[in-house]
Amino acid sequence: MEKRAVVVGGLGGIGSAIVKQLKSYPSCLNTVHEQSNICRFSWHVAATSRQLKQQESESLADEIIPLELTSEESIAQASLHLQRSGKIDLCVVATGVLQTEQIRAEKCLNDLTEENLKHVLAVNAVGPALVLKHFAPLLNYNQTPIMAFISARVGSISDNQLGGWYSYRMSKAALNMLVRCANIELQRRHKHSVMVVGLHPGTVETPLSAPFARSIPKDKLFTADYAAAHLLNCLEHLTAEDGGNCFAYDGSLIEA
Repeated sequence: MEKRAVVVGGLGGIGSAIVKQLKSYPSCLNTVHEQSNICRFSWHVAATSRQLKQQESESLADEIIPLELTSEESIAQASLHLQRSGKIDLCVVATGVLQTEQIRAEKCLNDLTEENLKHVLAVNAVGPALVLKHFAPLLNYNQTPIMAFISARVGSISDNQLGGWYSYRMSKAALNMLVRCANIELQRRHKHSVMVVGLHPGTVETPLSAPFARSIPKDKLFTADYAAAHLLNCLEHLTAEDGGNCFAYDGSLIEA
C-alpha cells in the first residue's frame, strides 16, 4: 500500500533529508495506532522548491513542484497540481529563514528594521499559513493525516531567557500559534481525524545554522539525516490528542 507525502522545501537541508528518510522509512506513520507498527508502507513523495536547482537531479522525490512561499498564487498553483494526484497523508513544511546575506539575527532593538521583520515573518509564518489554507483540503481525512511544520524551541515564550533574535523568535511563536489554531479548527471539522503539529529539529548542520556552528557542542549539532529520522520517529509515536503542540526531535513537548 502506498501513501502520499508532500515536503514543502523538499530540496533544502532538512527537507531533502526528510524526503530521503521517507523513501526508505521502515514503518508506517500511524498516529492513532489503529494498526500494528509491523505494517509497512511505501511512500510517494512530492517535494516543492522555490527554485528548481542542481539538487533536483539528486533528490529522491518522486516529483518536484515549484512553490514560492511568499506568493499565494504560487502556493495555490502547487495545490492544484497536487490535487490531481490524490489525497495527502503527510505534509511537512520544512522551510524557514534566520539570516541571509542581507539579514542578520538581531541582538538588540536597534537592529530591527521594517523590511527584515516583514521578510522573516513572511517566510516563517505567513507562507506556512497560506500553505495550510491551500493544502488542508487535500488531506486524506479517512486516515488521520498529519500536517507538520518545522518550528524551533526559540519560538517558545516561556522558554525564552536570553532575548535577541527578535524576528526569528516572533515568527516561530506565530507559527506555533498557527499550528494550535489550525489543529482546533480541523479537528473540530473532521472529528479529530487529523493532527497539526510543530517540530523542533534541534540544531542541524544546514546553511541556517552555519554562522553559529562553532559555538555549539559537537554532540548538540546534528546531521540533517539524524534530525529527519528522529522527527519522523517522533511523529510516529504521537496521537491525534497531541495535535496543536510543538515537539522536539526526541519527542519531548515544548511549552508555548
